[in-house]
Amino acid sequence: MNEKIVLKIDPKVEKALKGYIAEFRKLHEAGVANFQAACEVYVKAIETNPQAVFLFQDTFKKDIHRSMWTTIEAVGRHQIAPAIALFGGGRYTSRIKHLPYALQERIANDELFEYLTPRGEVLMVDVRTILPEQANQMFNGDSIRTVAEQRSYVEAKRLCPDEPAIPMPYTIVKHKVVFHKNTVLTVREVEQLLAAMKGKQKAQKGKG
Repeated sequence: MNEKIVLKIDPKVEKALKGYIAEFRKLHEAGVANFQAACEVYVKAIETNPQAVFLFQDTFKKDIHRSMWTTIEAVGRHQIAPAIALFGGGRYTSRIKHLPYALQERIANDELFEYLTPRGEVLMVDVRTILPEQANQMFNGDSIRTVAEQRSYVEAKRLCPDEPAIPMPYTIVKHKVVFHKNTVLTVREVEQLLAAMKGKQKAQKGKG
């Protein structure tokens, strides 16, 4: 799992390409560093005058999508690692962005973390490439679970498995309730139905 691929390249080819590798690494590292510096400038600007938000968005509207400025601010405040913001964290980018900054940097630097297998073995894995059920076991909000914490998580799941959702005997469509055949509701279920309808109305007003 997540084993590093070892390529066998002709030494002559590797020597010929060495210069390109070095140049790419230099520019890549400079790009990440410059992005971090640019984000810090943006933060200084909006702290000087909040209206800078609108000026920046208008000035760079052809180059930077409006939705990116929240991420840029987070990078400038050292809340999101620049490499994660630029290149993502695989399928778990949103989870990684909620981790502490130092931990994000470790992930961006290809550090491997301990994963407890169903057989009780411990493997070193890249959290950006693990399976969804493995991610649920390893990610814990703002941290990555240790082996001991993973063991507790697995044991808790074994003792209290997730209960399947029970389908409701009705469907809410445009402020109307469509009841399924032979529906019987308790007082509690009627209260839940009314609460669900009120929730949908509030959500629709919010969008409007």
